Parts: sequence; structure tokens; C-alpha cells
Amino acid sequence: MILRGPDWSNPVWRADFLGTFYVLVLGDTVVPWLLGYGITRGVRALRARRSRAGGDPQGSPDD
Repeated sequence: MILRGPDWSNPVWRADFLGTFYVLVLGDTVVPWLLGYGITRGVRALRARRSRAGGDPQGSPDD
């Protein structure tokens, strides 16, 4: 039995492949990483601003 390779000329197959790729790569790895990075940067910026304003000298979060 010989398995055929992917038919890149078929637009339906190409769209299915690219859609799966986008969900797996972008949806499962890139987007969560960007969200975590953005949240971390935002928290650091807020803590730096609070410490410059003379609020919390340690920069610890409010309990």
C-alpha cells in the first residue's frame, strides 16, 4: 500500500492544514505567551510607578 502525500494544489486541503496550524501554533502557544508577557510587563510597570510615588517601598502586591 502506498500512501499519497498531501495535495497542496487542492485549496480545501490547504485551508484545512493552515487552519489547524494556526489553531495549534498560534492559539496554543503564541497567544498565551503574549498574554502572560503583557500581564507581567503591566504589573512591573504598576509596581515601579507605585514605588516612585512613595506608596509601597517593597513593591509588593496589595493583600
